[in-house]
Amino acid sequence: MIAIQDQTINTRYYSKYIIKDPNTTTDRCRLCKQQIETVDHITSGCTILVNTEYPRRHDNVAKIIHQQLAIKHKLIKQHVPTYKYAPQNVLENEEYKLYWNRTIITDKTTPHNKPDIILTNKKKKLTQLIEISIPNTTNIQKKTGEKIEKYIQLAEKVKDMRHQDKVDIIPIILSTTGVIPYNIHQYSSAIQLHPNVYIQLQKSAIIDTCSITRKFLNTM
Repeated sequence: MIAIQDQTINTRYYSKYIIKDPNTTTDRCRLCKQQIETVDHITSGCTILVNTEYPRRHDNVAKIIHQQLAIKHKLIKQHVPTYKYAPQNVLENEEYKLYWNRTIITDKTTPHNKPDIILTNKKKKLTQLIEISIPNTTNIQKKTGEKIEKYIQLAEKVKDMRHQDKVDIIPIILSTTGVIPYNIHQYSSAIQLHPNVYIQLQKSAIIDTCSITRKFLNTM
């Protein structure tokens, strides 16, 4: 992880331009063959990994949040290791309903209608649309704004159709190397997560980023 953070991984860009290895004839990605092979490209930008490795890392972080919410609101009884946790699509009791990766049907077509996690407090008529993202460090603040903007229309639809008093959009963003934005505590507090949950999220993201990088460099 230190090498990834310091951008000293032996990518083709690093080999060709930094250490100037004469045997490195191209800086293009060894998998997608399109973009320049940098650390940032490997950890979150390769089109070959976008349907496999990146979603797996994302879901491992999302599972931590989902399980904490399920336990806190008495929707499940027992904590299990994240790698064993398989979120149910719908969990419900008298007070709460928790959705995992579920499409919300609206009366009119809404472009973005499938948040990662949806938590509804039935008594308070409060719904929270929870979105997780793991971009590169330079894109953390941008991604936070994108997530909020992306789900504004859906939030309005949910409020009207489900007769909610309030619908909040909760972006939980941390970088591929575990860097967190200043507002992650504000958002995690809004859904009543443990104050130290960000440590678990960081650990999960870092482990998977290292795994992705290791697999990538061993492909050729």
